[in-house]
Formats: sequence, structure tokens, C-alpha cells
Amino acid sequence: MKYISYISAALLALVSFSACDTKDDYSYTPSDPTVAGRRVYFAQSSESFEVKDGVNSVEISVYRPESEKAAEQRVELETTDSSGLFSVPASVVIPAGQISAPVEITFDGDALADDKPYKLDIAISELYANDYAISSTAVTITRSNWSAWEPFNKDGGIGVYSFSLLYQGDEYPVQLLCRTSSADQNSKQYQLQWLNDYDDPDSWSTFLTFTSANGGKTLEIPEQPFLEDEDYGTIYVSSIFAFTGNDAYKGLSTYNEETGLFTFNLIYYNAEYLFGNGNETFLLVGSATPQAEPAAHALRVPRVK
Repeated sequence: MKYISYISAALLALVSFSACDTKDDYSYTPSDPTVAGRRVYFAQSSESFEVKDGVNSVEISVYRPESEKAAEQRVELETTDSSGLFSVPASVVIPAGQISAPVEITFDGDALADDKPYKLDIAISELYANDYAISSTAVTITRSNWSAWEPFNKDGGIGVYSFSLLYQGDEYPVQLLCRTSSADQNSKQYQLQWLNDYDDPDSWSTFLTFTSANGGKTLEIPEQPFLEDEDYGTIYVSSIFAFTGNDAYKGLSTYNEETGLFTFNLIYYNAEYLFGNGNETFLLVGSATPQAEPAAHALRVPRVK
């Protein structure tokens, strides 16, 4: 498996480990089963919304088991909102015969700054929360007026991504999507996608996101999870500049319009290890590369399961 791993002594020095004899110290007392009326939950531990101008509300839902839908149930909610810009009802009612109810989050859309993520936490009161499910959710709302996601160019934004830091080898086909802010034509967002299944041409999945504030000349790659590994847990990727804050690495991720080459100055890491740092590239090739040939699939990089 072409998978590169480098241990960072500097990072390891910051981490301390302790051990204990769990045979002597650990005891377990089974909890009582969740009682009726205390089984309400959220479907997800976090939800994100991008809202355009004129939108002043979003909805999430609370749920309960099918076995408890016969009677109407009022559920109390607790909200933490440091911005003070959002209104969440103190309680919602799940109607008789239903297993869910919407929770409407209202706000003045004009009061939200463009492209600023606002976060609030909504929790089900412990009187109703399911101890064995998701009892709170983190909601992120961003006023974001962007164009629709589209292929980067007329050839579908197709190219070859050359891995060298965490994986080793080329990935083809890779698709580049782009969208532009309606407020600033120089502000752009990008997604690089690979195929989850080479036999399914619609199985695109994003593996790297990045932005540009100057029309795509220089690129910003924020911290983002790259993969979940059985041994290492979550491995993250970002630009070296985002990781270090050192101006010496600023502006090293670029796009060359003449050659169609994107250069990413990256680092892969988690809390204990650095897995590689340096440059990786994405080259736009479009229809110039025969996509129907099985040989193209042989370029696939093995991924850690």
C-alpha cells in the first residue's frame, strides 16, 4: 500500500501518555433502560446551513421512537447562542401519530455578515433526552451568496491529481468544481472530487476544498479532515501556511492559467504525527486524456481502509 508515515518527534514531545491497571480500578454498573418519554433525539450532532439574501429561517427536527408516537409530546429545548441573533423556541410539540417535529430557527438575514459562520448549540432538556442517542446538536448558519457549483471549465474540470505526501501516485479522473461570490467576483471556492467507484461515473466525492480571494491566482487551503484511519484516527490536511501561520509559506499554493496546473503547498497531520509536507499538484487535462481506457483506472491510489 502506497501510504507514507513520518513520526514528528516535536509533536510527540507535546503528548504525554499514562497507563493504569484497568483490571483493578475499573468497575461497571449497567444503566437503567431509557424510560418512556425520555427518548427524544436529534438525527445529527451537527448541521450546517448556507442562506441567501431574503432567507430568515432554517429548520432542524427532533425525533422519537415509533413506539411512542401515539400521544402528543411537548419537548423542552435549551439553546446557547453567543451572537444573540437567533431565536429558537423553548419547546416544540411532536403531534400524536408523528415521530418528529420541526424546530424553526429564525433570524434577521440582513443582520448576518457575509460568509461569517454563526454557531449555536441546541440541546434537548434532560427530562426528555435519550441517553443513548444524540441529545444536542451544533448548528452553523452562514449568509453566503454564491453561484451554483459548476465544473471549472468546459471540459468538465477533469484532471490528474499527483499525490506524494500521504499517498504516493496519480489519481485519475479527478473533477474540479468552482463557484463565485455574487458580492465579489474575485472570491472563489473550489472542490476537488474523486470517484468512489470507478464503475459508477456519478460517484464523485470531495477530498479537498480550497478558496481564493484574488480570482484564483493564489489559493488558501484551510484545515479539513482528509481520511479516517484504523490506526491513526482522523488525519487532517491544510496548507503549510494555515498550519504554521508563518508568512514564509504564504502564497505558495497557486494556479497557473497558461499550463492549467494547480500547486498545493500542503501538510498532512494529526495530534501526534506529521505524515508529510511539501507540494502536490492537480493538472487539468480534460478530453485530452482518453477516459474510456481501463488503464486510466490503474492510476488509482490505494486508500487506507
